[in-house]
Amino acid sequence: MRDKIIKILILLFSFNISNHAIDTLQVKEIGPGVLYLKLADPLRPLSIDVLKVDLKNDNNYVDVLIPHDTLGVGGLTLSQMSKYFSKQGKNIIAGVNGDFFGGEPIQIQNSSFVSGELIKGRNLNRSILMIDENKIPSIDRFKFGGIINIGEKIYKLSSFNDINPKTEIALVNNKFKNFVEDFHPYKYEIRLVSEFDINKEIKFEIVRDNDSSINNYFLFSKHSLNEFKSTNEFTINLSFDGIENKPFLMIGGLPGLFKNSRLTHDFYGVENLRSEKFISKNPRTAAGFNELKDTLTLVVVDGRRPNHSMGMNLYELSRLMKMLGCTDAINLDGGGSSTMVIRDSVINKPSDFTGERVIYNSLMILSKNINEKSLNVEPKFKEIMSNNTIDFDIKVVDEWGYETQLDSSKIKLSIEGLEGRIKNQYEFFPKTQGMADLIWQYGNLTDTTKVVVIPGE
Repeated sequence: MRDKIIKILILLFSFNISNHAIDTLQVKEIGPGVLYLKLADPLRPLSIDVLKVDLKNDNNYVDVLIPHDTLGVGGLTLSQMSKYFSKQGKNIIAGVNGDFFGGEPIQIQNSSFVSGELIKGRNLNRSILMIDENKIPSIDRFKFGGIINIGEKIYKLSSFNDINPKTEIALVNNKFKNFVEDFHPYKYEIRLVSEFDINKEIKFEIVRDNDSSINNYFLFSKHSLNEFKSTNEFTINLSFDGIENKPFLMIGGLPGLFKNSRLTHDFYGVENLRSEKFISKNPRTAAGFNELKDTLTLVVVDGRRPNHSMGMNLYELSRLMKMLGCTDAINLDGGGSSTMVIRDSVINKPSDFTGERVIYNSLMILSKNINEKSLNVEPKFKEIMSNNTIDFDIKVVDEWGYETQLDSSKIKLSIEGLEGRIKNQYEFFPKTQGMADLIWQYGNLTDTTKVVVIPGE
């Protein structure tokens, strides 16, 4: 990793985008195989935050996170999402916002995999970033398709976990809530009876009236599927064109910026883009990878803040991604959505004056293990009267210098020198007067605070 830092520094000092030099303000290792870089152009001005992920490092992985792990239940800001999943036990290193969103209910627009599980399948003919189970990234349009086999009858499945007026037949499971059924009068409750995976035959059976069901799925159709009247079992095949290995994550974007280092100079009409406003200078979020496919680059460019950063158009963003070492890159949702976090903290300046915007998925870098390095309890010294109490602030810091999620049940305390008790593991109540050492233990980590208790009034 140290060698990579040196190579990146040499690369960045020579940056020149649209005749403007890009200065490197900071390079910092923030997790196993993860670098954070702060870039700026003071003349335009321009503020850029970059994450470099070594995909060959066995101690990290990249994944897509969806608010509350469910579609159609509302969004969260990126920092809220990071905090939510940290409490669920995920070790967040850093991340950026993800796909565009919309619809009713509001949710991500394109196909998605989360932790190797298909969450949504839809064919928008837009670019998608995919990282397979071997941590190999690729960017393509990855067309979704589905076939329903009912006896000798074959139906085309339009989507998975996506229902809209254009959908003919949609498959839905419990990952999708609050959707509108108005355009699909035929609803069939079905039960999964085999492994659910793409490129395999998935077996289902019809759930009849008053039949209790586990792992419920539903088919919604504009037209009656008459074969279900006489059939109990059937199969569905789901697939994505161009995918060889099983995806671990999949996240949509618009448009693909370039493949094999071949820049596009005019993005009008690419992936049906017809908006000059979209193509012109805006806050941007992008992802890309290098020729060896062993490094993922995530970028957030601030914009719409004249005194801070003016943003980039799609061509400028393409040149930036190429100069950061990418041979393939994709534009993710931008504008007010463009956000980057390290741990739970936002490090860029989102363009909305109200702050972070609610989003509906994210691209996160996670650590497989928590590398807790030190325990820090404050205050270190306190003099109090015997009828008072002390509130302590307890933090655990990882080897990269960032605070980790605290598990209060792991905190142990011993008191030497006087009698007292701890309430809720943070508040100290003395019973006698004098001087005491409070020795805190959190796993293998320890810290000591001193307390002097004097007579109360």
